[in-house]
Amino acid sequence: MANKTPMRLNPESANLRESFILPDYQWLGVQDYTSFQTKMQQYCLDLYGKVTGEVVWFCEHSPVYTTGKRGISNNKGTLNAPLIITDRGGETTFHGKGQLMMYPIIKLKHYHLSVRDYVFLLEESCISLLQTFGIQGQRDCGLPGVWLNQKKIAALGIRISQGVTSHGIALNVNTDLCWFEDRKSVV
Repeated sequence: MANKTPMRLNPESANLRESFILPDYQWLGVQDYTSFQTKMQQYCLDLYGKVTGEVVWFCEHSPVYTTGKRGISNNKGTLNAPLIITDRGGETTFHGKGQLMMYPIIKLKHYHLSVRDYVFLLEESCISLLQTFGIQGQRDCGLPGVWLNQKKIAALGIRISQGVTSHGIALNVNTDLCWFEDRKSVV
């Protein structure tokens, strides 16, 4: 079995700049999750149909819990914010103010990325960002996301359909941790 090192992109590379157009980056402020999810789904459809270009959205959400396909059956308690079932992978997680959300809506084939490479790069982007602030985030073997002192600082939940990515990564920057206490009671 060959040891495969994930592809690392360097946006300063002349070959890379010439091979594709980098996505737009947009800060959207605080977003209601339900209306945001509808917007994201429509944007993906538009990208499938080549009506629009790739984008990476950044935002925060009003307090909400979301659950992916694997997390639907783990909600047995009472939560202090709405629970929304999504079409992404992953378990139930909280999203709210103080948490930086990154939603890349891109075509993986443009970047010659496998799903494994994409997940690696999402985690790596978060680890690199944390390092700029002197924080040593890391991967936990076999578990998605980014960890700090054996606690998750960034959660990952993605969807890939027709080669287009949606959903993304949630980095806890200044999140009120009481929301995660609710989460412990339902797992």
